[in-house]
Amino acid sequence: MARALQVSTIMFAAVSCLPSVSIEQASAQTGTEERADNMLGDIVVTARKRAENAQDIPISLTVASGEDLVAKSITQFIQLQQITPSLHIIPASFGNTSVILASRGVAYVDIRLNNDPAVGIYVDGVYLPRAVGVNASELLDIARVEVLSGPQGTLFGKNTSGGAINFFTQAPTDRLEGSVKARIGAYGDRAASAVLNLPVTDTLSSRSVASFFGRDGYGRNMFDGSRTDKVNGRMFRTALSWTPGTTFQATLRADYSRTRSTQGAYKGFSFLQAPTVAGAGTGGPFPTVEAALERNDIPNLAAWLALSPATRDALLLDADRALRTFSAGNARDGNFDQAAREDMKAWGFSATIDYDLNDKISAKSITALRRFDRNGTSDLDGTPYAILQYPYLAAHDRQFSQELQISGDFLDGRLKSILGLYYSKENGMETSWQESLRRIGGNNAITFQNARVGNRSKGIFTQHTFRVLDTLSVTGGVRLSRDDRSLDSSNYNNTNCLSLGRSLASIGGIANCIRPMDVSFTRWSYTGSIEYKPDRDLLFYATTRRSYRSGGLQETAGATTVAAADVAFIPFRPEVVTDYEVGMKSEWFDRRLRVNVSGYHSIIDDSIRNQARPVVGSTSTPISTQNAAGVKVNGIEFEATVLPVKGLEISTNGAYTDAKFTRYLTPTGVDLTNLPVWFTPKWRIGVSAAYTQPITIGTVSANIDYSWEDRQLVSEPSAYSPSHEQLNARIALDLSKSGTTFAIFAKNITKEKYGPGPIDLSGALGFVASGQYNPPRTYGAEITKTF
Repeated sequence: MARALQVSTIMFAAVSCLPSVSIEQASAQTGTEERADNMLGDIVVTARKRAENAQDIPISLTVASGEDLVAKSITQFIQLQQITPSLHIIPASFGNTSVILASRGVAYVDIRLNNDPAVGIYVDGVYLPRAVGVNASELLDIARVEVLSGPQGTLFGKNTSGGAINFFTQAPTDRLEGSVKARIGAYGDRAASAVLNLPVTDTLSSRSVASFFGRDGYGRNMFDGSRTDKVNGRMFRTALSWTPGTTFQATLRADYSRTRSTQGAYKGFSFLQAPTVAGAGTGGPFPTVEAALERNDIPNLAAWLALSPATRDALLLDADRALRTFSAGNARDGNFDQAAREDMKAWGFSATIDYDLNDKISAKSITALRRFDRNGTSDLDGTPYAILQYPYLAAHDRQFSQELQISGDFLDGRLKSILGLYYSKENGMETSWQESLRRIGGNNAITFQNARVGNRSKGIFTQHTFRVLDTLSVTGGVRLSRDDRSLDSSNYNNTNCLSLGRSLASIGGIANCIRPMDVSFTRWSYTGSIEYKPDRDLLFYATTRRSYRSGGLQETAGATTVAAADVAFIPFRPEVVTDYEVGMKSEWFDRRLRVNVSGYHSIIDDSIRNQARPVVGSTSTPISTQNAAGVKVNGIEFEATVLPVKGLEISTNGAYTDAKFTRYLTPTGVDLTNLPVWFTPKWRIGVSAAYTQPITIGTVSANIDYSWEDRQLVSEPSAYSPSHEQLNARIALDLSKSGTTFAIFAKNITKEKYGPGPIDLSGALGFVASGQYNPPRTYGAEITKTF
């Protein structure tokens, strides 16, 4: 924290001391922000389903325009956490395209189809039910991104417990315009994209985007010479907008992306840490024993136990040296025997219709179809031995959603109301093969997990804001939601149907190894707030909200007895979050300084946690999802922007989060109440400075961004991601007459190295995997031509 404060102070002081210069005012920061001479302009957003100034909204809200993303060299979804106080994003365990989302003490760590995200993701109003593939393609032709903190559900889409991220792509216009862009950089980074806006008729316009991108990888797999963190992808998106009059608009959108990638290197450490379950009776921890068996071609555990204790000790010492060798060296190089790759395809269609019924009431319909197909392999132990790997992973998902909204202004504009209906239907299939301890487990070393998933969600919501006085408003909203879940589980190994807890022979084979399950949940959500606005530039508010993310069914559980299987497959309940927030949004010194600060207290009931539960008599370690914990969170978030001189803008954001368990018992009765809450760093801070200077041939701009976050637990009970920083910079030359922009950029300038997502398997397999390391220092150049 001391280093972060020191760097932030130096940056602020350095840029604040720049002399005042007489220049043309920089262009608006967002497409909807109009800035007067050296004044912060209004940022118009639709977070409450109507256009309004972000400074008038009584919630913690971060907004970034498409220009902001370009200036900060933010090209991927995962990089959004650099500009938001409490949002935390890390790569998921398999591949590069999916992410784990966390905010204010709630986290979504299981990306399987039966587990809803804690933070909702929307693209042009369409809810994405999974954070699968969201990091697959580059962020391109984005109008703005809105990040809302806290429980959501009374205004739009799906109910969530931790917040929402709304992406808005650039809409078609009535002008013929477009751009082409090319980028090259370190590690074979390359990208080419094009945007074309075409007015077809006076009432019909289209906008299309195409992108091709790739990277040669950050490291090498020493086992077979292949590259790690390698990416090749393409993305296409188009929109068609029809506006036959002033009261009606229909917009059709379609998108497609495909990304092929290889996994970053995993590295194991603490291999001699004695596991609580797996190591018993082998003469040593399972990972080290497995390595010794494979290194010395010992066929099985029985042959190992037949060796003398002295021989086993010597072989264990040799195996331990080897394991530690694989964990050393270049952090982004690996030595693993299972090819680790991913092939991700996603596409979708949507139709949005806006219709003004009269000058007071308007209606909106959002209809969408989405689909993704994902397959690949993974190796989580980071060694050339079969300690824990996935020879096959696949997921196929289809979603239909429909949302209807009626909004209006009544009582001479004093009452603003919205009423909405939401429905979604999702069907999918997931298949995985988990190979654990190949020679120790013998015939039962591979577990096959198959699930056919059906999810239905229905909701009705309404919210109203009434202006009691010119300076005082109150808001109230409620939502009633129903979630229906179904799942057919078929998990088995060579001898047992783990879904039923019976032997395969006793049920007539694999075809009869099916456990059908279904469960439903009905819950209320609400919001209420008081807003006091004594003048145009000052807002005080107090709000309380409650919402939830749905419970579900156990997808990867398993057991070898009927009684144990019945327990393992007990459904988990919804996670409910109630929060209380007070805040201030303000602008000072003729709107040259903007300061927003909020404090909140959250109560998380039935917190959803994932626990590894080893199967007795097998090396399988299925994940059991449990409502094992209660959490309370106290936090402060702030954002500030200042214009000290013409052309210079300095921004900062930060968060302090104090999250504690009020109770936490694992399925086996272990008390983890004193653990930190995962994915919740106590401190986070970010500082950025942007400077624009007109010159004879155009404009020169420079942007530097620094962020730091505290040490945090990311996998229970003992895998931490260390405190780390990120320093990025970009310099651009805009030749205004020719419409050409040249830019150079660098990311992770300080060469920070850390594992953002270690995986703790000490209780099941006796080791902790480091997870994929963050990208190294990268740099590059890009050219953009607009017309």
